[in-house]
Amino acid sequence: MAAPPPIDATSLQDGDVIVPEIFAPYYMNRSMEKSAVLRSGIATQDALLASYASGKGQTYNLPHFNDLAGGDEVITEGVPITVGNIDARQQTAVVLNRAKAWGATYLARVTIGEDIMGTIGNEVGDFWARKHQEVLMNILKALFKQDETATGGTGPGEIRSSHLNDEGATPAFDPAMLIDSMGKLGDSSGQLTAMVMHSAIYHALQKNDLVEYLRDSEANIDIPTFLGKRVIVDDACISETIAGVGGATNTIYRTYIFKAGALGFGMGSIPPRDAVEQDRNSLASEDILITRQRFIMHPLGFAWTGTGVNPDNATLSDPGSWSKVYLEDKQIGIVALESRSAV
Repeated sequence: MAAPPPIDATSLQDGDVIVPEIFAPYYMNRSMEKSAVLRSGIATQDALLASYASGKGQTYNLPHFNDLAGGDEVITEGVPITVGNIDARQQTAVVLNRAKAWGATYLARVTIGEDIMGTIGNEVGDFWARKHQEVLMNILKALFKQDETATGGTGPGEIRSSHLNDEGATPAFDPAMLIDSMGKLGDSSGQLTAMVMHSAIYHALQKNDLVEYLRDSEANIDIPTFLGKRVIVDDACISETIAGVGGATNTIYRTYIFKAGALGFGMGSIPPRDAVEQDRNSLASEDILITRQRFIMHPLGFAWTGTGVNPDNATLSDPGSWSKVYLEDKQIGIVALESRSAV
């Protein structure tokens, strides 16, 4: 995916007025082009999800057929072959409606001597790319969360027992733990292509000279990889638990490893004047830029079962908000490792 070009202010504005029909698609496309989640292939743009996010309603059903099961039969004279059925399940995706506004006053503009609103406009796409990644991290937190019922909290995430390698009790992180975590998918582990990890884990790999870099000539950046898998560093990769050994407290980090397209993403097409709006508080001498997005970030193999129809990130991170639909564990393209950092 090519790196997005810098904003041409003359093409996006008419004098001091932003043109929604031009700016709205630009910043939405830029947010997707800048997204490490999309660029890495962890989430893929899905036309069906985009069409749902562009329409009315808040939840949508995604039919799914599990693999054909059962054994074959020996043909025997006079014995009819048993007729089997295909198992059908239903995923449910939820639409997220999000907005953010920024302002700059006349006094700030003339004091600093810079076009503050122009600077804000240049940063909008990057802002939303980070927000999309935050949504991803909260969904992952729900799927792998520890059982907190003993302390009055929620139960464990849907795939914690099947897709997590828990090494939290081991004194120090060992890179081999990541390989053991990939083994959770058995002979499907070769389909894993990218991982998201805390900077402490990333630096531990660097110290062992295990990080290699691929040059992205279009984006003009070096992409870190481990075992040929793209690495994204996000310090939100911390477990909910703190392990205490010998009276000490130790942060537990959670590293996620993905198949390509483990999540589907759909950016809704909403009217430009809803997607971006410019306002002015004349009495306060303040210019305001308002942006809105309607999108779907859906982990494949799950159904949304959360309360309400317009969830915030806290609701997305609740284990009770998601129910596993896929019967075959190998079909779910996410595994995780919980570990400490290197000592």
